[in-house]
Amino acid sequence: MYNLWAFLYQTLAASGAAAFLLILKRIFRDKLSPRWQYLVWTALLARLVVPVGFLGRSGVLELSLPVDLLRLTVELRLDSAWSSPWRAGRPWGPIPWLSAGAPRSVTDWLFVAYLAGVILCAARLLLGWAKLRRAVGDAVPVAGERLAFLQAAAEKFSLNMPQNVVESRAARTPFLMGVLRPVLVLPMGWEPDEKVVLHELLHLKYRDVAAGWVTTFFRCLHWCNPFLWYVFDRIGNDREALCDQRVLERLEGEDRRDYGRALLSMAEDGALRVPGATTMANGARNIRRRIQSIARFKTFPQGMGLVSGCMAVVLSLFLGLGAPVQAGGELPGWASFLGDEGELAWAMTQRATTPAGALDAFSKAEYLRYQSPDRAFAYRAIVAPEEDLPRLWAERKDPPYSGSRELMEALETQYRTGPMFRGLVSDGDGGYWTQMYFFRDKELSRKEWDARQEGDPFPVEWRRQTLSLRPRADGSWTVTELSSAQGELTSDGFVIRVPERPIAYWTGEADGMQVELWPEANVQVQGAFINGGTPVMNLGLERFGDQISFTPDLDANFSSVTGTLSGRAVNPTGEKKSVRLYVSQSWDPDGVRGYTGSDGSWIDLELEPGQTLSIQSSGGGFQALNNVETGECVITEELTAVWIDGQGGEHEIPLTREVNLK
Repeated sequence: MYNLWAFLYQTLAASGAAAFLLILKRIFRDKLSPRWQYLVWTALLARLVVPVGFLGRSGVLELSLPVDLLRLTVELRLDSAWSSPWRAGRPWGPIPWLSAGAPRSVTDWLFVAYLAGVILCAARLLLGWAKLRRAVGDAVPVAGERLAFLQAAAEKFSLNMPQNVVESRAARTPFLMGVLRPVLVLPMGWEPDEKVVLHELLHLKYRDVAAGWVTTFFRCLHWCNPFLWYVFDRIGNDREALCDQRVLERLEGEDRRDYGRALLSMAEDGALRVPGATTMANGARNIRRRIQSIARFKTFPQGMGLVSGCMAVVLSLFLGLGAPVQAGGELPGWASFLGDEGELAWAMTQRATTPAGALDAFSKAEYLRYQSPDRAFAYRAIVAPEEDLPRLWAERKDPPYSGSRELMEALETQYRTGPMFRGLVSDGDGGYWTQMYFFRDKELSRKEWDARQEGDPFPVEWRRQTLSLRPRADGSWTVTELSSAQGELTSDGFVIRVPERPIAYWTGEADGMQVELWPEANVQVQGAFINGGTPVMNLGLERFGDQISFTPDLDANFSSVTGTLSGRAVNPTGEKKSVRLYVSQSWDPDGVRGYTGSDGSWIDLELEPGQTLSIQSSGGGFQALNNVETGECVITEELTAVWIDGQGGEHEIPLTREVNLK
């Protein structure tokens, strides 16, 4: 925890988990054993130890959104050294520390005050422990018949004795202290009671002193959270109740009633609120509750301890480690009501769990930037890297078109069909590159309309953005625009031939000709339909179809990949060249499923001197994928090619992979 907001995330998440457990314990108060009632607090320990957002969201009472909203509202008006409005500030660990640099803002100084409180609280509790150690400093060892009685009680119940047994005038009731060298402290002249001794020996067996130190540690870290202090008291009381249960399971008949009477005799003794010590006396109110439990005592079936442990593990995974990051839905109305801060706060709590989901959010933000700038800003912020958020925030109030006339004109001329993603290429560092295209019918003048002949291809304009997809530490994905371009092409039936090379392509030489090859892979994202039909087909038709959806599907998968082999060949020689190429591609069976195409393509080339020829070959379905069943739809980048001479001889073409991010 390196700033005030990190502490708030952690302490509020722990409070939410504790409140859930208290409700659960209330429901099952008389139905499940004291073992379950105590072991269930393991889930709270997991929530206190595991940083919020480390593996996912909190299982219940997700409070990241209100904290993010408060953080944005405050930090946008400050210049903090340790906090940023663009960084969620999730804690990296359960222990606070000071970051480099001097505090500059009120939130920085509040964090300094919190750290000072941790130190003072720890000093206060350690001082109480030191006073107790000093108070029993004059204790004398117990020997003779009294020691023999204690040893006999331990042997009777098959329990170990502590290393030291002493008696002290400072002790009002027996208590156990020490973790590495445990000491049983008895009141001076106290007549040993087998049942009270049994209680303390069971504390020793189950290392309850160490458990007390754990709660003391978290008391210090959350010293300013009174609710958690109340919960830590409840944990101590449940620990004593479990010890009572273990004692009663070893006693029978009248001995159980005697144990209750011994506990009742301690009702007037004050609770020992010192870390590192356990005692039967924990306050009159708690003792009254424990005696009522003793009156209702019942044994539980064998194996209930295992059941309780399993339930505690499940709750720990749910509350402590968190549920998987969930994809968000439509921008809620309350976020817009709260203004830009509300929209950004909502966006920063959403995560794109797959590369396809990230592309879906980014593409819909691009499509909506004229129609709904607020939604476009929020959807873009979901997948924006931290370093892009200040620019998006600065541009939020300056959309491309703000006047009503200009807006209507923009809506009429915006790119209506898409998105088409032109493959997914690994960047070699855990992320991907891709090209996203939007298309629209080109607006023609009256003269151009009159000049068209029946059956002429309809001219189409395109806009292309080169994108980088990168994973966050929590497994979600971000999208960054590397470059953009726009141009015009002509549709050939239902297939669009984009005249540019994709990000990855291969170059080689065949009988003196220079060859460039690239797989044309048009990728569709599940749920990413914007114009109601398959992207790239039926340009300008069904502008608002039945399947229209502007809500990002942040856990979407790629639904299909279709394509062909494209490229170009150049003949720089002074003579005509005629060659036949055979190109094949390697597939990664773990990365792509549903491959339905052939293994390669035959391409016949005839080039005059100085001629450049485009290569378009379907190759019987080269690189055709359908019904992709995995979110990892990566176009494999291994091409091999040979050229066949006039006598049927095969010659390998050494290919060099090139990358173009412009």
